[in-house]
Amino acid sequence: MAYKIVQYHDGKYLSFNNRNSKYCIEYKENEWAYPSITNSLLFIFKDLDMAISFLYQCGFEKGMEFIIFECEVGEVFTPLNPVSDYLDSCLEQYWADTKDKEKWTKTVCGSYGTEKLKLLTQVW
Repeated sequence: MAYKIVQYHDGKYLSFNNRNSKYCIEYKENEWAYPSITNSLLFIFKDLDMAISFLYQCGFEKGMEFIIFECEVGEVFTPLNPVSDYLDSCLEQYWADTKDKEKWTKTVCGSYGTEKLKLLTQVW
């Protein structure tokens, strides 16, 4: 199992990045979701405690707009580095520079990447 942090906004589960981004993904329970940028991944955590720790480090607490789901995932990779900014141009550059999935190394707070995921159960 893996864990996905999503934003809950206007009755929708959205990707952690800027919800106004053209790359923002809407997740639906029990439906497969895929990256919106070519050759990219969806960020996940293998450990619930690491996902919670990440949110606390970002200044978020339980009951705010972020939710953690247990999820089913495809193949898991270790992403290169944290995304420095969630602006569209930064996301495009981040993934353009990240072509060889086999050479990726561990990133923030035990996060990983996957090519697809399905939200199953809200756990936080």
